[in-house]
Amino acid sequence: MKVGVAVSDLVTGLYTTIAIQAALLHQARTGEGQSIDMALFDCQVAGLANQATNYLVGGMLPGRMGNAHPNIVPYQVFAVADGYLILAIANDRQFVSFANAAGLERLASDARFITNAARVAHRAELVERLVPVMAARSQARWIAALEAVNVPCGPINRIDQGVCRPPSGCAWPDRSHESHRDGRNESGREPVAPFRNAAGIPLCATASRRTHGRNFKQPVSHPT
Repeated sequence: MKVGVAVSDLVTGLYTTIAIQAALLHQARTGEGQSIDMALFDCQVAGLANQATNYLVGGMLPGRMGNAHPNIVPYQVFAVADGYLILAIANDRQFVSFANAAGLERLASDARFITNAARVAHRAELVERLVPVMAARSQARWIAALEAVNVPCGPINRIDQGVCRPPSGCAWPDRSHESHRDGRNESGREPVAPFRNAAGIPLCATASRRTHGRNFKQPVSHPT
């Protein structure tokens, strides 16, 4: 299936930003400029991350796995009573917490599932056990139960749900109540907060200005 956005272009833009920052740092230290050469294909291969590592280290060629993680189990999407939920268990402690919260205490002591390596080896058996259990509760009930025991999880959002969802742990003001003329809400959130130096002074703050009924963020430099 094709990804719905131009991932190669976006990843190349991010790598280019990193390269520019490295070049500026080098120039500030040495006075020398740098030549930056970026290619979509190179950045796409670099973005393969653990999938490429699996091949380079272990000679493993990945097959189609949907949203499942090749190296961690259970780390995938499950159908729940009213939608879908991503379960992202990253270590053995989290698996024990999940098993207890799900009423599957015996799984936590089952030799086939005690360690992540064992769970990867017995992926099909474990997932088969989890599918009916996950489907028995609603999304909200699972999230409440798993967040209470620090097990990573989250809903599968539509675009309208994602862009209007309040940012997690972010200090930016929530402008979700502000609407466009066509009724759309805008969350007005930024993906990163302003960087700060060692003294705690923001290197770049933001000031809101209103233009044609919409809010924009405009960089404001701080004196050094």
